[in-house]
Amino acid sequence: MDVITPQNLQEALEELAKDPCAGVLAGGTDLLVKWKSNTINPPRVFTILGLQELNFIREEEGRLCIGPLVTHQDLAESAVVQRHAPLLAKACAQVGSLQIRNRGTIGGNLVTASPAGDTIPALVVLNASVVLQSAQGERQVPLREFITGPGKTVLQPGELLTAVSFPCMEATEVGFYRKLGQRQAMAISIVNLALKATLENAVIKDISIACGSVGPTVVELKRTANRLKGHSLDTSELRNIVVNAGDETNPISDIRASEEYRRQMVGELLYEGLQSLRRQSAG
Repeated sequence: MDVITPQNLQEALEELAKDPCAGVLAGGTDLLVKWKSNTINPPRVFTILGLQELNFIREEEGRLCIGPLVTHQDLAESAVVQRHAPLLAKACAQVGSLQIRNRGTIGGNLVTASPAGDTIPALVVLNASVVLQSAQGERQVPLREFITGPGKTVLQPGELLTAVSFPCMEATEVGFYRKLGQRQAMAISIVNLALKATLENAVIKDISIACGSVGPTVVELKRTANRLKGHSLDTSELRNIVVNAGDETNPISDIRASEEYRRQMVGELLYEGLQSLRRQSAG
């Protein structure tokens, strides 16, 4: 494998235009594993981890903008992220091991497009968009449209993902991220779930819910969200409202969990998270 090290973003885009089928290496927590297992074997790889132009976290006009080379650990520890998107910080804190979090990047997590990706449900409920750039120009794509299937995105040959952005959460907005794995750490999600809601006196005025590991892409629970609108977090009917949330999903059975178990756990994770919000609003 030939490894090419561009010195800046422009050089990376120009080199990628010459060889659009080359691999792109950031943290390497996915690409190198696949290479060693002979799942992929690109003859050339562009390593972009040293491009500081793609390593940033900044607030711009009410939006949080994140470079694709920011690691999960940096996001989990960032005061800016914790203030404006705490559910994303929580999701990043649950990615793999400390070693993986210190190496793996948010851009790599999105481009890998795993149905179990920890950051993806959080970014979906945050209404994130990604910037895709090539030597010919750039385009912005809603994250909901970026991932089209397991390992599949709308990224075209010659394009790099160069930024992720989303509106900063408002003072009236709350959220959470929940993950169920076979153990408490270093586990691929059996189910993961993110929620963002607008509250007024503990009453849900607006809400977005997204699940991972329950379909080929992240699944948004739109029917359940509509049922929850207008209800108080204190209502005794809360469990009855969310118990069948898993009916909106399309999971598979595999070595980690059955289809039925995954569907059931969607409702359980959602109820658990809503109870945590109730306690926070009461406190």
